[in-house]
Amino acid sequence: MNRDADSQAVLDALAVEQQVRVAAATENIKEVLSKGEPMRMEGAIVRLAKEGKIDEPFLLLLEANADQARAVGAIGLAELMTKLRKRAMAEKDKQSASKEIIREPDLNKREELLTDVFTSKETLIVSYAP
Repeated sequence: MNRDADSQAVLDALAVEQQVRVAAATENIKEVLSKGEPMRMEGAIVRLAKEGKIDEPFLLLLEANADQARAVGAIGLAELMTKLRKRAMAEKDKQSASKEIIREPDLNKREELLTDVFTSKETLIVSYAP
């Protein structure tokens, strides 16, 4: 029973953290959209990225908004949301300390990059002598 209680505590903590992140992302998206003009919206995204506020919930909410807009025929709004999401991803990547992020749009090129990363190399950059 103690494991069940521990597991539930972890799940509860994760749920709370998820709610906090989604709420923060929602507020950040509202702030971006309140700028009114697409260029100002992109500027707000750049600022949020520099502040470390572009995260997966933010990107997912932009994608969900684009999908909803597309579903109701608001193509212009869907395109704007998609453009903002792409800009947010690019800015997030710029701010990322890790350069291992692969967002190559071409599937074949992405597959080549991943294959290269995970393929054993014959020689080592740093030699090892036991």
